[in-house]
Amino acid sequence: MELADGLRAVTLEPADAQAVADVVRASEERDGGIAERTVQDTQTIWSRPSFLLAREAIGVRAGDELVGYGSIPWPGLADVHVAPAHRDRGVGAALLRWSEAAARAAGWSSVGQSNHEQGAAALALLRGAGYEQTRTSWILEIVLEERPAAPVLPDGYALRSFVPGADERVAYEVIRDAFAEWEEHVDAYEDWEAETVQRVGFVPEQLVLAFRGQDVVGALVLADDDE
Repeated sequence: MELADGLRAVTLEPADAQAVADVVRASEERDGGIAERTVQDTQTIWSRPSFLLAREAIGVRAGDELVGYGSIPWPGLADVHVAPAHRDRGVGAALLRWSEAAARAAGWSSVGQSNHEQGAAALALLRGAGYEQTRTSWILEIVLEERPAAPVLPDGYALRSFVPGADERVAYEVIRDAFAEWEEHVDAYEDWEAETVQRVGFVPEQLVLAFRGQDVVGALVLADDDE
């Protein structure tokens, strides 16, 4: 990777998860006004059996400080961020080229990157490199100022919490089928397991199943982050 003087590319270790989360959060806050990524998110992505940290992620340091992060965590998707104080030094462009090379090495036919629409510099870099917008997405949020009312279900439907050792496969299958339209969001079971029921801090109440008779017809997964 070609970088300006004072910058160097580095292989990341599991102990770098907090530093990576800090870079990503600072980047998100600058571009979108809100930091969403947590260290638990980073640890969860890295814990997926299909993800090889030494091959599918890279960092950029200025001295001892981590100032850039790139990875290809899911087929067809790159995750690239640069600390705001170190932008305009070519770090983003270098990580873009790295992500494309890594995607080709993985055998992918294309690669994309999610960006906030306010992130003008990143969008200009991507568009200048020939990237095109493929979709728009929203993250919806509600402030729960008081305890919500109990859910009202149609006749014949019921909810219950996940039972460890019994419900993993059926929960995975209903979520897999619900997102089958978007292939890049369909994980292998082992990856899904690492992202949900093996996530740091997970408790059974954070996965709720919906039944119609004996059939599982829906699932809800909550993630409880410290940040």
